[in-house]
Amino acid sequence: MGMLVGGVLTPFLGLTWISLSFGLVSGIGVVILGVFFQNETPLSKSKSKGRKKGVLGLDILKNHALIMSSGFFITFIIQGVLMATLSSLIIYHYGEDVEILNVVIAASALSGVLQALRWMWEPFLATKVGLWSDGREESHF
Repeated sequence: MGMLVGGVLTPFLGLTWISLSFGLVSGIGVVILGVFFQNETPLSKSKSKGRKKGVLGLDILKNHALIMSSGFFITFIIQGVLMATLSSLIIYHYGEDVEILNVVIAASALSGVLQALRWMWEPFLATKVGLWSDGREESHF
């Protein structure tokens, strides 16, 4: 949704305003998630009856913070850095024009195709890899 909204509104409002708006919305989302994860759900209360709680339930916050931060950094590295530099990497290693099966394609077009393929297979592949890595039983934190 962000790519669509950003792509449509950038010509009208400019990249600076769109970037600041997305940053503001993301910051508000982080605050909302922090408040949401701070409240303990009934399911986690029933699981933690025999377990010692940390001060002010900080053990729960630590687990959620660890999960959220690891997800953020993995997403930042894969979707942010790699995709932002993919065109530059292609140009550095193969030049402005890349020949694939006797067809010449611009590095920017090849980068766009690779990113589109990645976005297309991610919902299917991520689900399969997630199920494979979790195993048969559901993981409980």
